[in-house]
Amino acid sequence: MNVLGKDECRRRLEEHWDTWLTAEDVSTLASAGITHMRVPMGYWLLGDIQDDEPFVDGDLKYLLRLLNWARDNEMQVTG
Repeated sequence: MNVLGKDECRRRLEEHWDTWLTAEDVSTLASAGITHMRVPMGYWLLGDIQDDEPFVDGDLKYLLRLLNWARDNEMQVTG
């Protein structure tokens, strides 16, 4: 991150978060009989990031989107 800076890191991560898992992927998992998914989360998810930490915010909206997709497909999510 020190090379790219926080803004470029956030831009690249948002592109990744937006495309890594889709509503169609979640639907496919549910259709295959998957009922639960584990989503690891860092403590920085809620945006409590200090200036000297190598993390960026912006990921919460993607987690909330995933939780909605899981709910729509009657799946359970754990962290």
